[in-house]
Amino acid sequence: MVDRDAFLFNPFLSGNVNVYKLTPASDCVRTQPVGSDWSKVLADALGESSVRLIPVGNGDEIQGFWEMWNLGGNVLTLAPGLVVCYDRNKITLDLLDKAGIEVRTFEGAELSRGRGGARCMSMPIIREAL
Repeated sequence: MVDRDAFLFNPFLSGNVNVYKLTPASDCVRTQPVGSDWSKVLADALGESSVRLIPVGNGDEIQGFWEMWNLGGNVLTLAPGLVVCYDRNKITLDLLDKAGIEVRTFEGAELSRGRGGARCMSMPIIREAL
């Protein structure tokens, strides 16, 4: 999620992955299929009529796969419409800019050796129990 109504997504999985709603119950977690139309599922979850989906690499079979592999979708959202990500995913950076998302970039050749990006590397090691 990169803005209140905008999401980066993997266009190569779009329409091929079913989404499930998870609901806590007293002794288990209930699952309910909600479809494979990510735009509708996300809009419904947010209580909105629509959302904006930004395809990492714009779905290009060569560059898009390169950007997916090089963590083009691994951004850290600092605030609605403000993200931090690698500087190398030019197509995705351009799409974010055109969508009105402010992007701050960084170089990260060593960081990505572990297949992590800004979001992954900012996750807490210790979390409070739910």
